[in-house]
Amino acid sequence: MKKNVIIILALIGIGLVLGTASFFLKTANPTAANTKRTLITINNQTFEVAVADTPSKRLRGLSGREALQKNEGMLFLFDRAGRYGFWMKDMRFPIDIIWIRGTRVVGFSENLQAEPHRTIFTLPLYYPPEAADKVLELNAGLVKRYGFKGGDEVTIFSP
Repeated sequence: MKKNVIIILALIGIGLVLGTASFFLKTANPTAANTKRTLITINNQTFEVAVADTPSKRLRGLSGREALQKNEGMLFLFDRAGRYGFWMKDMRFPIDIIWIRGTRVVGFSENLQAEPHRTIFTLPLYYPPEAADKVLELNAGLVKRYGFKGGDEVTIFSP
């Protein structure tokens, strides 16, 4: 009897793990149908972005994506401004991060490289220079290419 209970519990545990993995595999792509998309403009440059507006979407971010299209990105929205840390967990390509508060750029973290050899315990964390309530991730090099600077106005169109 005790052996049967252990086997049943093990099967339930395996099922939960596989179900959870399946959920994350199905939802890992930020362009999935259930992900809101919107447009954001900085310095007359417009980007189509997936919106990460829940804790699970923010945690997942761009993890697992192979790449972003030229003017594509991800916009992270927070209820209030803070110094939220970002990492490059499961990233496969380099990005620029634009830190935003209200409707103004407050800083950048540029040319952040994917580091697939690192464990989650050794990944660096990136923070804004001051509190931010929005974070925009774009392909690496776009901050420099478009000449973005602190104080630039940001326009976000409703998702």
